[in-house]
Amino acid sequence: MSLSPLTWTGRSLSYGMYLWHYPIVRLPASFGVRDARLSATVVPATAMALLSYAVIEAPSNAEPAARECHDLP
Repeated sequence: MSLSPLTWTGRSLSYGMYLWHYPIVRLPASFGVRDARLSATVVPATAMALLSYAVIEAPSNAEPAARECHDLP
């Protein structure tokens, strides 16, 4: 894939978006809203994925111990 924004999204945000989309989809349904638009799910899921990447994933990947674990055979 030669499109660097898509490559970065696939490497950095795809798992976070996978984790966050379901709670965001279910939240409107818990309040009785049945027809939530796609943008009402994609935008918050992407925002939560960005936040969790910046706060949890990136700092933990920068730790020396994390780098040593990735180098194991």
